[in-house]
Amino acid sequence: MTYRMFKKYEVETRILAPKKFKSKTIKTEIRVDPLTGKTSRITADRAVGDKTENEDQSYLQRVKDTEKDCPLCYNNIEKVTPKFPKDINEHGRFKYRNSILFPNLFPYDRYSAVSTFSDSHFIEIGEFSPDDYVDTFMNSRQYFRKVFSLDNSIRYSAITQNYLPSSGGTLIHPHLQVNVFTTPTNYLDELFRNSRNYFIANSRCFWEDLIDAEEKIGERFISRKQKIIWLTPFAPQGRKEVWAIFEDASDFRDIDAEEIANLSQGIVAVQKYYRDMGENSFNLGIYSISDAISSYRLLFRIVARANFSQYYRNDQSYFEVILGESATDEFPEDISSDLKKYFE
Repeated sequence: MTYRMFKKYEVETRILAPKKFKSKTIKTEIRVDPLTGKTSRITADRAVGDKTENEDQSYLQRVKDTEKDCPLCYNNIEKVTPKFPKDINEHGRFKYRNSILFPNLFPYDRYSAVSTFSDSHFIEIGEFSPDDYVDTFMNSRQYFRKVFSLDNSIRYSAITQNYLPSSGGTLIHPHLQVNVFTTPTNYLDELFRNSRNYFIANSRCFWEDLIDAEEKIGERFISRKQKIIWLTPFAPQGRKEVWAIFEDASDFRDIDAEEIANLSQGIVAVQKYYRDMGENSFNLGIYSISDAISSYRLLFRIVARANFSQYYRNDQSYFEVILGESATDEFPEDISSDLKKYFE
């Protein structure tokens, strides 16, 4: 097995630095994603001496202000959230222990839903319990199974989370977006097409090759928890990005309760790392494709977002939004090294 899948190169910029205007060389590393071919840029010099701090607690007032009329708190949820038609759920909503799942009032596709965690209006980052995620994932899985049983033409689904408004969320109360897509999103389509093309060209699964290479190299490999491999991606598309890859599944419907528990424990570990690094906001996603086990493996991603505070700077600039390219200021190898202790 060779590691030619990991392609990177450096560019250098020479300047006369301020104050004494001595010559200085600044390096930017450009990395190529081994599956999609997308590039990302790591500008590590930008991060020197710039550790993120999360001492601004002004957002807690926003949390308090939103609690009274929150549609996801249990005293409101039954009255103000929509219900499914009886062919999807005869009771109108799916329930699993502390999680309630119902249709998204603002759907992105035919089968868009929302799944709550608990009755806690706000859970501080690093304070989620694995059971919070177990409940909402188990609820999401039963929803997926029901929808797929009614419509056998679909194959793509995803579970996502916005945590706090700086990640794009509109509600403080912890919840997931649970979507079954009649048409895949761009990223799901990229995952499917590129994984299939790799399999056709090499007669091997890209994800198996990736896991094998990352585990042998060790620089970005974090942990193997039974059938789930945790690592940082070679060419990250987001800040402090972390992946989990399932060895034996391409479809979220097929993972068992033990795998859901292991995934949930890993998510909480990453969030504790984010908290300790001064982060307070994130996005996560699980990308599920049915009937694709020969070429694709179920993928989980989580990325840190700009800290939510009274005054915050968005973490996406013209480079991401206008030029469509990720730029981060930390090496994934460093993040992996720091994160390993959270999985012990």
